[in-house]
Amino acid sequence: MTPTIDAKGRVTIPAEVRRALGIREGDTLFLSVEAGVVRLAKAANPFDPDEPITDENLPERLAQVTNPFDGLAMIAEADYRAGRTRTVREYASERGIKLHG
Repeated sequence: MTPTIDAKGRVTIPAEVRRALGIREGDTLFLSVEAGVVRLAKAANPFDPDEPITDENLPERLAQVTNPFDGLAMIAEADYRAGRTRTVREYASERGIKLHG
């Protein structure tokens, strides 16, 4: 495969690659350059409503992420579902911090 770049800097991803990666119009992709090689990865939705993140599946789901922020979001969701989170008001109250409003 030898895709070309158009005048606006766009590259067309060949259909067979899009099918293999499950890429559709409107999907978000991550692009990085490593040792002169361009890497392209489809962004995954860390908030898949069909498979909520739990303590049990968190390690497997983290292994799938390519963006570190997706990993942080997964950890935050797992903590929230397990009841390990507090509101800002609760946190402030525990530390004697007065909030306005």
